[in-house]
Amino acid sequence: MVKKMTHSKTYALPPGVDFGAELVKGLLERFGADQRQLAQTQVFVTTARMRGQVQDALTVSGPTLWPKLRLLADLSRDPSLTAGLPALRSKLTRRLELSQLIGALAQTSGAMTSRGSRFSLAASLDDVLAEFQRAGLSLSDIPKIDLQNSAQHWQIAQKFLALLSPYLEVEGPLDADARLRFAIQKQAEAWHAKPPSHPVILAGSTGSREETRLLMTAIASLPYGAVVLPGFDDNTPNDILEDLQNGALGWDHPQAALSQGLRATGVLRPASWTTQIPPNPPRNRIISLALAPAPVTDRWLSEGPSLADELETALADLTLMEAPTPRAEALGIALALRKAVEDKLASVLITPDRTLARQVTTHLTRWGIVPDDSAGRPLHQTPPGVFLRLLCNLLTPQTRSLDLIAFLKHPLCCADSAWRNEHLRRIRWIEARIIRKGPPKTDFTAITKALAKDHPSWSPWWHWISQLLTQAMAFNQQTLADWTTGLRDLAQDFSSGPDTVAGPEIWQKATGTKAHDALRDLQAASDAAGPLTAQEFRSLLHQTLAERNVTESISTNPLVAIWGTQEARVGTRDLVVLAGLNEGVWPARAQNDPWLNRTIRAEMGLAPPERENGLSAHDFQQAVSAKRVILSRSLRDGDAPTVASRWLLRLENLLEGLKEPGRASLAAMRGRADSYLASAALLDRYHGAVTPVRRPAPNPPIMSRPRALSVTPIETLVRDPYAIYAGHILQLRAMDPLGRTADAKMRGTALHKVIETFNQTTNPKTRDVLIETARTVLRQEAPSPLVYTQWLGRVTRIADWLIALEANLAKTETLFGVEKRGTTTFPEIDFVLSAKTDRINVSDAGVHIFDYKTGSSPTNREINAFAKQLPLTALIAAEGGFSELGSTQIAALSFIELTGKIRDIECNPEILSRTRTELIKLIRSYDQPDQAYVPRLRPNHLSYASDYDHLSRLGEWVDGDPYLKEKIR
Repeated sequence: MVKKMTHSKTYALPPGVDFGAELVKGLLERFGADQRQLAQTQVFVTTARMRGQVQDALTVSGPTLWPKLRLLADLSRDPSLTAGLPALRSKLTRRLELSQLIGALAQTSGAMTSRGSRFSLAASLDDVLAEFQRAGLSLSDIPKIDLQNSAQHWQIAQKFLALLSPYLEVEGPLDADARLRFAIQKQAEAWHAKPPSHPVILAGSTGSREETRLLMTAIASLPYGAVVLPGFDDNTPNDILEDLQNGALGWDHPQAALSQGLRATGVLRPASWTTQIPPNPPRNRIISLALAPAPVTDRWLSEGPSLADELETALADLTLMEAPTPRAEALGIALALRKAVEDKLASVLITPDRTLARQVTTHLTRWGIVPDDSAGRPLHQTPPGVFLRLLCNLLTPQTRSLDLIAFLKHPLCCADSAWRNEHLRRIRWIEARIIRKGPPKTDFTAITKALAKDHPSWSPWWHWISQLLTQAMAFNQQTLADWTTGLRDLAQDFSSGPDTVAGPEIWQKATGTKAHDALRDLQAASDAAGPLTAQEFRSLLHQTLAERNVTESISTNPLVAIWGTQEARVGTRDLVVLAGLNEGVWPARAQNDPWLNRTIRAEMGLAPPERENGLSAHDFQQAVSAKRVILSRSLRDGDAPTVASRWLLRLENLLEGLKEPGRASLAAMRGRADSYLASAALLDRYHGAVTPVRRPAPNPPIMSRPRALSVTPIETLVRDPYAIYAGHILQLRAMDPLGRTADAKMRGTALHKVIETFNQTTNPKTRDVLIETARTVLRQEAPSPLVYTQWLGRVTRIADWLIALEANLAKTETLFGVEKRGTTTFPEIDFVLSAKTDRINVSDAGVHIFDYKTGSSPTNREINAFAKQLPLTALIAAEGGFSELGSTQIAALSFIELTGKIRDIECNPEILSRTRTELIKLIRSYDQPDQAYVPRLRPNHLSYASDYDHLSRLGEWVDGDPYLKEKIR
């Protein structure tokens, strides 16, 4: 005879107990005596991880027959329930179809959406539609909702949803959510018509979803059915439970969602599934009171004092770690987990903050501890995911140098061991010699010519790369199937190498298999996508990879685990660390729903956004009820202070209100974290004697010091001698950045070239000629169309002024030359000074030297002290350094500011003589063995970062430097 459930069909387990172990214990107590009945028992669980925990508990329980463990999702795959249904439509297919509708509807409604953003909008719309389908609602009611007093955005969203309604309600393939609800309804009808003669149990669900509540109702009505809820707070009074079930107290209470499950089964308070009591019942009572709904927090005054005597017992194993920074928090948690391993305790870190989880994992590896991280890694952050995304950046006619080098250096590019090292060596040569010196867009012709000249044996290898890149750059707007096939083939070819017969490395291991499956799924859904541009395909691929996690097969420590917050509902360990307890992290910051506001949700009968806060609160209540718990947060995030999680604040406020006992317990909770935080602070600290760091002052041999400089480095020698030491003595040069940005230096070079080309033209110097010259030059020099437009606009604005200036100069002067080079020798110090002028004019009065400035020109005070480029150039000219001029009279020196201003500076024989004397004195001072090349000798006058600041270790001595007071004169 089948044993019926006793006096109730709805059961629960309290927060803090091991749900899987207690579920099995209750099953064995009820059905263990009749193994046949136990084997016939059907148990539905919500997740695969919960099923694994139940299986582990059954294994530990000893030899016994197992019940039939099924996932809820299995119902949608049951042929007896889904017979006659249309084929299953994948979530990806639905999102692609929605993205096309969004694109079309955006044009008709006037909504501002970019082509690349429609996939993310489709994903958010897909979530809304899934919520509607789980609730059994129809979109046809949306047009009836009155939004006349709402913002225009919501009216547009209403039109979007209304237009989508007919499309989603036609007969066609069903998605997983609709299929599962349909299967649950069919199963409920079948059970109603013919109740099963064996026990049916639904375990581990809170009933937060509508389709799950349907199943709860159906199972609770069976003669041998039962529902087992996780984390029911038995300390919650009946009146609050009633208000929660009726929705009178909102959704942000930890028992709110579970109360809806109780309502579905028709009970107010469930029975106990087992007699197991929580690890710390007094703590459960305190947590229950602290998390009481806001309208009834007056219970703190009436019930709080009665808990004062239990505080020591309740909070003895509860630690509050308030770290100064996120790094200190991660390190303190790692130390706590390490100590648990030393004590042979099973521990778990529970946090929604994946960044924090990765930091803790990194700190644990220094002690050889690899935690079992249930979340794995997002696919787009794995090597194959990164490789595919980098390759996507090359699917364009214009390849950026930065994208090309990043891709060709990836470990999966030419990954065959026989080729990898040689491939890297060649790529680094191309990068240093050609790409970094070239434009932001890759010049393949220049690379081919350079290799043919310097490394002809590399030509077959470069031809292999060029062919594949040519295929990639030839891609244009095409179907998703073509994009996916092309990307997959290119990835295989690049990964295999030019002469490799083995399979491509990219599809190896779990990450490669997952990446290959993602491309296969995209190809299978390609009919729903329509034609895509390269930008749209990149956006779609990134989103598809980011939504998939992969767990890699690595050896982990069985005593340390990292869980997400939902896993806290059904699992526990000896030590539980709840981390990231700050507002915006746990609970998470509410996400803006672009489709449904509160009015629409209320009209449609959907739960408000606070429902997610309630589920998070339930997860917190479950986890904090474990035997030994550490609550962790950081006091600051970057430069900003953080706000503690609302649950922590409630607990702290409750304890503060209990006066001395509560304050003492709170202080003890914080005190138990002191050892972890102190150890974390000491772990990376240098324990030797710390002495002030002196500013470096290299004294190279006299014979190594430069005997020739141009006029610009002379100013550097005065202001920042170390730059001369590093650049001219050590011969160190800063590498040009990959993918150069349009900084002031690049702009100055480009505009100088425009003026140089214009001054050299034989055409009449008219405004049209200047503008056409600027267009020709800037097309080659500007890194992007936007920068080209900006720079051309600058030339256009001053074009009339420049033409007028040329006309005025032509009245009395003749252009001698542009970019002319000149040198002069100072025999008394064995030194050669050189210069390259922007422009030289000649007249009856002598030579007029010009210096073009794209920014502001130096002040007279700066010229007298440091910026002597023009006076030094004039000195070279006066001494016959410009061979075609000979010794000549200096008529004038001028700065031409390309903002529409010319400024003359004083120049006469006395100034030239003083400039010569000062130069000789400066060079002679550095001919002394004890004269050092000190970095940033006059930092108050430096408004730029030196290329050699990192080499001089500026940050180590910049705050205090005793050397200057002792040595520098």
